[in-house]
Amino acid sequence: MDGLNLNVGSVQGDQSLARAKRMAELAANADNAEVEQVSEEFSALLGTMLVKELRKALPDGFFGKGPGSDIMEGWMDEHIGRTLSDGWDLDIAGMVRVGLENAADDEGDA
Repeated sequence: MDGLNLNVGSVQGDQSLARAKRMAELAANADNAEVEQVSEEFSALLGTMLVKELRKALPDGFFGKGPGSDIMEGWMDEHIGRTLSDGWDLDIAGMVRVGLENAADDEGDA
């Protein structure tokens, strides 16, 4: 087992990058419902990344260093991040929505 090295952080980073690329593709050809979905997903992704970075300040994390702690930490990051994004305080989704709508209007004018 010593030769097995799973880098969960890079796997999560790759998944986040893939989600961001998928959202950008959706936004390129989006109608109002898709713009809403993309903005909500982006907001949740950003909230998750924020929580993940803030959690790194804890030396042992919430779940220690035992087996399965990385899974629980990832789950916690995602759920707290999504909860943050669903709240009105950050309103990242609203800013993304406006940006996507403005970009679509600019393409329509060209």
